[in-house]
Amino acid sequence: MDAGIIAAFKRRYRRFQLQDAIDRDEQQKADIYKVDQLIAMKWAKAAWNDISSKTIANCFKHTGLFERETQKNEVGSEEQDIENELKDATNQLPISRSMSVHELINPEEEQQVANEEIQMKI
Repeated sequence: MDAGIIAAFKRRYRRFQLQDAIDRDEQQKADIYKVDQLIAMKWAKAAWNDISSKTIANCFKHTGLFERETQKNEVGSEEQDIENELKDATNQLPISRSMSVHELINPEEEQQVANEEIQMKI
């Protein structure tokens, strides 16, 4: 339904979140994942603003609604670069089992909630 735009947004948002956790860990803060609502809102705005028009166009290209060509390789490499950054960031954090980038972007709990909402609408 979202054609991949939400995943692109989540990659960017998680990049802010993980970098903040790394910074807080380096500063030896007690709860490295603590984030107030204003900061989270700023990250969301910055994450959305960071999504290029090429990425959005490429996401819509996959829907088949439009026939216009986009530069898939350039956009694909941009998303892959972000995934690589996320993978590196999770490896820097003091955690016993780092999750995959896919798990980070698509947490199981989120999928369960989405499935429950779909079932309620049916």
